[in-house]
Amino acid sequence: MAATHVLDHVAQLKRCKNDAALARLLDVAPPVVSKWRHARLPMGATHILRIHELEPNLLPVSEIRQLLAA
Repeated sequence: MAATHVLDHVAQLKRCKNDAALARLLDVAPPVVSKWRHARLPMGATHILRIHELEPNLLPVSEIRQLLAA
């Protein structure tokens, strides 16, 4: 569950209490976060960049891609 690592990392950094708050932060519907967590939907480049923009110094795109590949 590679996307789970990324989502958990972002949620912790931004202090999101649940996936609904994380969905609002990433500007997606809550079911999208669930699909990412359960590997039913790949995380696209747009969302990788959105995550990077939240914390550019802490989350470089290369690190996000490595976490997604894990």
